[in-house]
Formats: sequence, structure tokens, C-alpha cells
Amino acid sequence: MQTFVTNEVLRRSDDYVPFDIVNRSGHSGLLRSTGHIEGTDVVWHTPYARRLYYHPEYNFQGAPTRGGNWVDRMLQNGGMIEIEKGARKVASK
Repeated sequence: MQTFVTNEVLRRSDDYVPFDIVNRSGHSGLLRSTGHIEGTDVVWHTPYARRLYYHPEYNFQGAPTRGGNWVDRMLQNGGMIEIEKGARKVASK
């Protein structure tokens, strides 16, 4: 269950992460977040990820979708409901 929730937070947050933290993966040139999972935590390891996360006043490329507090904003924009629905499905199996 926790694995599902953590993976969903990472996946659903990708569209909210500022381009400054996004890189091009080797998979078909798709833009992907540099976020990854450590245990039950989603972590973005870039030197400036913390600064960008806690300063939504910065002028982000891709704004208003991309910007600071990306996980919180994803959860508020329907992500929490969708993750809960998915978790219920996983738990009922």
C-alpha cells in the first residue's frame, strides 16, 4: 500500500515540478522529474530543490502549473482524491 502511495505521489507530481529540476530521461526524450523514492519518501536531489520548493514566489518556467510547493499543490488539485481511490483499490485486492 505504502509503495503504491509513494509511487503515485512521485508520478503525479511530475507535472508540477519546476523545469529547473526536470531533466531529459533516456527514454524517448520525455521530460521526467529527478525525484526518486528513498524508503517511503519521495526525494528530489538537486542542489536547489529545497530552495525552489519553499519559494513559490520565484518566476518559474512553465508557471502557473510548475512551481514551488509542487507536492502540496498536486494534492490540492485532485491528486489526494485520486491517490485515495487507487489506494482503496489496492487495499481491496
